[in-house]
Amino acid sequence: DAFRAAMIALKRILGLTEKLSPFALSRGIRQFQYISDERCYYLKISTGCLGRCSYCAVRRAKGRLLSRDPDRILHDFETGLKRGYTDFVLSADESGSYGRDRGFTLAGLLQRFLAHPGEYRIFLRNMDPRWLIEDLDNLIAVFRSGRFPYLVCPVQAGSPAVLERMDRGYTVEAAEEALTRLHREISRMILRTHFIVGFPGESDDDFDQLLTYARRLPVDHFKVHEFSARPHTRAALLPDPIPPQIIRSRAHRLRRLGMRRFASAMFRS
Repeated sequence: DAFRAAMIALKRILGLTEKLSPFALSRGIRQFQYISDERCYYLKISTGCLGRCSYCAVRRAKGRLLSRDPDRILHDFETGLKRGYTDFVLSADESGSYGRDRGFTLAGLLQRFLAHPGEYRIFLRNMDPRWLIEDLDNLIAVFRSGRFPYLVCPVQAGSPAVLERMDRGYTVEAAEEALTRLHREISRMILRTHFIVGFPGESDDDFDQLLTYARRLPVDHFKVHEFSARPHTRAALLPDPIPPQIIRSRAHRLRRLGMRRFASAMFRS
């Protein structure tokens, strides 16, 4: 709680600094501006997901994707604007598949937000790369508005073999191409991702591929998760589990790389 309070205080200071400073804040510093706090207005857009990730229990716990009616979401958004909110967070178990059960898309929903004038920002979290890859042209067209300054897109693996066992539904090459294009065309957008280390069967070579991939991927920061088997998931039944001490060691190495990546972003515009 104390750490979070300090981060929120830093967010306030940075907001004031950006208004008063004639210089643009660096990418690393701007990341702190997107910490969620009581000044953020949350918009629930969906529950569940369409993924079949072998390690994840969300779909078993919450079921298939259930998207909210876009008109209701827009009504909630308008309510937030009337109350004076300027930062909006789209809340979902997996945001990228929004609307697929309604014949709609996330890009279509975001486009409807843009019809509203005023000063506001919308933060996107937990977008499966599969949907970013599939609808990249339409999403980039929306992101050019500048109202979407932050995106979390969890890639999870850098080894083709590990990603295939995760059953994520895309390739490491396609994810990298999509994020590279997004970084190139929407250069001000802060990009973050997640990686999982210690997935069953992850060899030393698989981990080396992940390190190389993490160095190359055009993101500003990444979070590292240590694999733990969720009951009743397919990954819990896979052979060749990785010993906990090796998982911790690999996670430590990847986190150190992540901190160096974050530090370098402190000096990039």
